Amino acid sequence: MANATVRPAHGIEVRPWMVAGGLLLVATVLSLQKISAALPPGLWARAFFAPDASDGQQLVIHYSLLPRILAAILAGAALALAGAVFQQVLRNPLASPTTLGVSAGAKLALALATLWAPGLFTFGREWVALAGGAFAVSLVFALSWHKGLSPLAVVLAGLVLGLYCGSVSAALILFREHYLTGLFIWGSGSLSQQGWDVVSALALQCAVTAALIALMIRPLTLLSLEEAGAASLGVSLQGTRLMALGLAVALTGFVVSGIGVIGFIGLISPALARLSGARRLRDQFAWAPAIGAGLLWTTDQLVLRTGGLTGGLIPTGAVTALFGSPLLLWLLPRLRNPTPPTRHEPIHAVARSRSQMLRLLALGLALAGALVLSLLLGRTPDGEWALARGDELSALMPWRAPRAVAALIAGAMLAVAGAILQRMTRNPMASPEVLGVGAGAALGLIVVLFTLTSAGRGVQVAAA
Repeated sequence: MANATVRPAHGIEVRPWMVAGGLLLVATVLSLQKISAALPPGLWARAFFAPDASDGQQLVIHYSLLPRILAAILAGAALALAGAVFQQVLRNPLASPTTLGVSAGAKLALALATLWAPGLFTFGREWVALAGGAFAVSLVFALSWHKGLSPLAVVLAGLVLGLYCGSVSAALILFREHYLTGLFIWGSGSLSQQGWDVVSALALQCAVTAALIALMIRPLTLLSLEEAGAASLGVSLQGTRLMALGLAVALTGFVVSGIGVIGFIGLISPALARLSGARRLRDQFAWAPAIGAGLLWTTDQLVLRTGGLTGGLIPTGAVTALFGSPLLLWLLPRLRNPTPPTRHEPIHAVARSRSQMLRLLALGLALAGALVLSLLLGRTPDGEWALARGDELSALMPWRAPRAVAALIAGAMLAVAGAILQRMTRNPMASPEVLGVGAGAALGLIVVLFTLTSAGRGVQVAAA
């Protein structure tokens, strides 16, 4: 595996147990402070094991706070272990459980079932989510199978499918907000619990899957060798990768079905384990889950500070990136991929063939047809589709024409930006949204709108 290597650090040498122990210690202290603010220490044992039905605080601690703590620990450990498996199999130090589109597929399946097939929930929400995640993974495997499940093919297929599923889910939530508000909160990774059912099921599922992954440590270690060397030792590369990816996907799917979509933990935990000295794969598989559990548990305890014993409306999954992004930026200069860059063959000028011209002509005609339809076709006040003509079209043109032109210009500008970024970085996955350009521009615009009483168009563009 092309793991990230660790640059020698000066001063005190940090070990994996220090990172994991420090995070777990901070989370434990925050949890005890939260409990002590609600109950005196003398009632803790009763609240933990046999709560008094007449004491609301004991009931909240037993049926909400304690399951939430265990859910954070289990989810953090599971996502970190899945991330370690993904990074080993894909030989990519920045791979994460969302690489294969599991979370996006599960979220889309829940949205579709909520709107058009609610009867499926009689089998359990987790099975609907797992079916969506498994279907997404199957598509990723199908798209990358002809490339022998190569790391780049899997990552590209997963990225495209994840973006597609995420876009469809966002569109459904926008158009059916009153039906999917709960799904939106769940999709952001809410750890709120109302009992022990989710935690009990998640504990059993994670334990079985983690045990199966532990049995695969030796063949997964051999994957770090060159493919010819691993094959000479009797390791079936495609079979091992497929089985390991399947277990990691199942581990992620269990978390998504029970807790929701939580990002970043599966990406940063294995990286922290390696940077703190976990060189061997078995050490990474041991310390990455401990670090992931500490990260998510600490983050969730900070979220709980926003309101009451059960927290406010802020989902924990939305906060993990807020705390984790600065840490990732600190880690990036310390990560180095030892794989040499791919040499590109010289580009030769090739005359456009007739087939290329025909494709361009077909695309041009399709674009022109789409533009005409966007100007003529629309819904009437009764909700029916109709073509506008004559005076009606003239009245609608000041509304439809600027929108169509803006869409054409925006699409062209984003396409050019993506082409430039991919050319400059030599990365076929580079794009304004993947590299954070769009999100950074949106953040700058939001800051200006909230801090300045009057922000003109020039100020807004400059801030973006």
